[in-house]
Amino acid sequence: MASINTQKACTCLSSSSSSSMSQWKHEVFLSFYGEDTRKNFTDHLYATLIQNGINVYRDNENLEQGKPIALGLMKAIEESKNAIIVLSKNYAFSKWCLNELVKILECMKEKGLKVWPIFYHVNPFDVGNQRESFEKAFLKHEEDRKVHKEQIQEWRTALKEVSKIRGRHLVDSPESEVIKEITKSIFDELNRELSNDSEHLVGINSHVKEMMNLFSTMSDDVHFIGIWGMPGIGKTTLAYAIYGRICHQFEASCFIRDGREIVEKDGLVNLQKQLLFKTLKVKEENIWDYHDGIKIIKARLSNKKVLIVIDDVDKVEQQQALARSCNWFGLGSKIIITSKDKHLLIRHHRDTIVHRANGLDNDEALELFSWTVFSQTYPKKDFEDLSNGFVKYAKGLPLALKVLGSSLIARPRKVWEDYLHQLEEIPEGEILDKLEGD
Repeated sequence: MASINTQKACTCLSSSSSSSMSQWKHEVFLSFYGEDTRKNFTDHLYATLIQNGINVYRDNENLEQGKPIALGLMKAIEESKNAIIVLSKNYAFSKWCLNELVKILECMKEKGLKVWPIFYHVNPFDVGNQRESFEKAFLKHEEDRKVHKEQIQEWRTALKEVSKIRGRHLVDSPESEVIKEITKSIFDELNRELSNDSEHLVGINSHVKEMMNLFSTMSDDVHFIGIWGMPGIGKTTLAYAIYGRICHQFEASCFIRDGREIVEKDGLVNLQKQLLFKTLKVKEENIWDYHDGIKIIKARLSNKKVLIVIDDVDKVEQQQALARSCNWFGLGSKIIITSKDKHLLIRHHRDTIVHRANGLDNDEALELFSWTVFSQTYPKKDFEDLSNGFVKYAKGLPLALKVLGSSLIARPRKVWEDYLHQLEEIPEGEILDKLEGD
């Protein structure tokens, strides 16, 4: 068993949102001229993005320059959320690169593709006005009878447009610093979108990054990942965040919330039907009992690369009914299970990687409490001392912070004082037991 311990946990102000997950296949498309940067700057950039768990499309190293741009490459641009364009000295000599650039800007306007230009030892002014090496490149294109004037003008316009987009101008700056900066910017952008989906996330970035780093090192085998921690610690929120970041990388995916409650209310068969419906988008009417469900899951998903998140598992039968064995799923599949029972997570899959979710640190706890009560990152002036009192009492437990904070919204200071005094007289264990019951 592999185990990862974290120092903080993550949570959101409201994780009840069922907003749609990203439909992009790639988080970043890399456009660059291979002979200039493939084996140095671009290679280092690509490696750093991957290490940070960012899904990157980079063209095949053996693709021949000069041939008409492949339809597959055009499709990859259309399916990307971001595009990094490394504009180097000889970029404009490549018809391939120029066609990529035109397509990228088209998708920026029509599909919301976010563009990140890097002016690699070239001046943005020279790029936009086709001076220096860019001028030489266009003189060459104009001599080529196979290149139409309309296409040349389209390329010139694209270079003019990209030169006006704010980007990184790399001249004397250390390349490693620029790579770190752009990687962080894209990582933060991806998580900012996730935050918008879930209203307000606190303490999420470091945990998402850690998990994404872990995923980037995994083989193409089927992997089981457990998220373990006490009730209310933020297991579901972390699983939801990870799901939102990587679901588009799979043929099929599903997030099953509150697995324990579903089983208690409707039984294991209903849980199996929900799994099949969410992954295949087809209702399965031929499941009459638990064993039928197992056979159908194996038959339907054994050749598919799937992402399955099963939230709040408290009995081994739930895991056996949905994901007992690696051979139930196609290569590259990931099964994420959240539970308060660590032993349950590793009982049938000893190679399960277990991520422990711990409480928020004091700053994060205060931020979450403040968002809950005041809709801002820090308490109002007259409530700073009392807010810190509630934060201290909650001991970093996100659910406790939200429950306590919700009861204090728009209440006068006297009510806060009385409530905190009452809490101090109640044993901590009783409060946690109540929250677990909720």
